[in-house]
Amino acid sequence: MWCKDCRQDVPALLSGDKQTFCCPRCGGTLCAEHESKTGCQPVQRAENDTATGEPPPCYDGWEMCEELSEIGRALRGAKRNERQSKAIYRRESMRLDHPHADLPLWHAPAAEQPSERRKSAADKRGAAPSALTWLSLALGTTGFVCGGVLMGWSLVTGRQELWTIGVPVALVGQIALLVGLVLQLDRMWRDNRRAAAKLDNVDEQLRDLKTAATLLSTSQGPASTTFYSHFAGGAGPQLLLTDLKSQLDLLAMRIARDER
Repeated sequence: MWCKDCRQDVPALLSGDKQTFCCPRCGGTLCAEHESKTGCQPVQRAENDTATGEPPPCYDGWEMCEELSEIGRALRGAKRNERQSKAIYRRESMRLDHPHADLPLWHAPAAEQPSERRKSAADKRGAAPSALTWLSLALGTTGFVCGGVLMGWSLVTGRQELWTIGVPVALVGQIALLVGLVLQLDRMWRDNRRAAAKLDNVDEQLRDLKTAATLLSTSQGPASTTFYSHFAGGAGPQLLLTDLKSQLDLLAMRIARDER
């Protein structure tokens, strides 16, 4: 029942005279002024109700609050479970797998090396001029030989028509032979340039290897000689700074030893 002094819903207790209800906290009278509104009647009315067989009104605010709290906890638990399930589903749908280090051959074929691509392209470019050169040489040689045979046959037999056929054939064959020779010379010149470029590359690699071997051998020596050897070998500034730092460290150690 509602207590206007405590301003909360409290259980009703019978007062000393057993005629009214009182608050168990402050001892104030409950429903003394609002009996008609709240439905709270004195003990006489309760006795009359008992006499008539009707049960007294049973209303406990604490039990109602407890039931409402239990319902609220159940609803909050259901909402929490729903949010957790949604978060799990979202996390599974947005999952990011770790990168695979070793991919199978069907997934990512091995990339062709640039050197192999350049080599295959150079082979394809050189194959067509080579075939054209040999074809021109073969046709030119055949035409020149056929024209010469016809011209000689016409001189032996005295047939003028063979001469008129042999001269153009020999000229065309000679021209084709000259073209084939020019193409062959050009091919040989390109091969020589390619071989010279490869030799230059090999020489450069040998120089780099020699420089690396020199740096490796001199790095084991004293710091004073290491700097000059690296400087003469054309080493980078980082390596030269490292050598200078090592020399400064050795100098500091010597000075400290002399002071002792």
